[in-house]
Amino acid sequence: MGFGTCIRSRFVSICIRFFRWLPVVFIVAVVAWSYYAYVIELCICKSFSVISCIQWFSCAQCFVGTVTSDAERIAYSIVYHAILIMFLWSYWQTVFTPLGVPPKHYHIQLSTCKQLRQAQPQEQQQILRPVVKHLQLYCRTHDGGIRICEKCLLIKPDRAHHCSVCGLCVLKMDHHCPWVNTCVHYRNYKFFLLFLGYSWLFCFFIFFTVIKYFIWFWTVSQPVYLHETFSVKYYL
Repeated sequence: MGFGTCIRSRFVSICIRFFRWLPVVFIVAVVAWSYYAYVIELCICKSFSVISCIQWFSCAQCFVGTVTSDAERIAYSIVYHAILIMFLWSYWQTVFTPLGVPPKHYHIQLSTCKQLRQAQPQEQQQILRPVVKHLQLYCRTHDGGIRICEKCLLIKPDRAHHCSVCGLCVLKMDHHCPWVNTCVHYRNYKFFLLFLGYSWLFCFFIFFTVIKYFIWFWTVSQPVYLHETFSVKYYL
C-alpha cells in the first residue's frame, strides 16, 4: 500500500467518523433549542430578541414570559430541569459507555488460526472443541457448530455479534444505533432504555404544558411580542 493510498484511507476514515457524530450533534442541538424555547421564551423572557435578554439584568419587568403565573412558571421550570438532567445523563452514559468486548481468553491463538485456515469445516470444529471446553458456551450455529468471528479471530460468547460499523465483536449486542453513534450492548443497555423512557417523558411533558398556549395563540388576539416568539414555541 502506497503513501498516497494511506493518506486517502485516513481521510476517508476521518470523514466517516465525522458523519457518524452528526446525529448526536443534531440531538444535542434540538435539546438546546428546546431549552431556549421552553425555559427562556415560554417561562422567562417576554420577547424574541437579544435586547430583551440583555435587559434581564436591568429590568424586572422583562421576566414576563408566555406563562404569567409565577407558581406555574416555577413548577414548569423545576419539572423540566429534573427531566432534562436525567435525559442528558442517560444519553451521555449511552453514548460514552465503552463497548463490551469479549475477554482475552476468547481470542484464538495464532497457531490455532493457522490450523483453522488449512482445515475443512468439519475439521475446524474438531480443532475448536478442545479450545472451548473451559468456556461456558450455549449458543451454536444453525448446524450446531461453534460460533467464531473470522474478522476478530475469536470465539463468540453467547449473544455476542460482530458490528460492522464499530469493527468489533460486542457482548450482548442488540443493534447499532446511529442516534447514539454506538452499539446498544451489555454495558449500556440499561442506559439506553432509560434514555428512551426519559425521551418519551421529556417530549410529552413539553407537549402537554405547551399545547394550551399553542391553542390560546390561535384563538385569542395576542400582543405583538407573542407573534415574535411564536416561531420559537411552534417548533416545540
